[in-house]
Amino acid sequence: DEAKAGINLNVELRSKTSTSTYLRRLDEALKQCAQEFQPDLVFYNAGTDILENDPLGRMNVDEAGVLARDDAVWSFALNTAKAPIV
Repeated sequence: DEAKAGINLNVELRSKTSTSTYLRRLDEALKQCAQEFQPDLVFYNAGTDILENDPLGRMNVDEAGVLARDDAVWSFALNTAKAPIV
């Protein structure tokens, strides 16, 4: 409960979410972030448990989707938020 209190934007995804759905939801979330937040710094935890066949993540995102995700987050940080990313 304490951790949930610190979350400003929660994007829930179902098991077996496809690459296209994952990237669409990411794009929506980044647009919402651009409207609601003005970060001085972006922290990005680029995990790969979203990959298809990963037993922990239970998602169906392919390798190209992971690269597209990374590009989208970096682009958001550098071009939209104009904030350093770590």
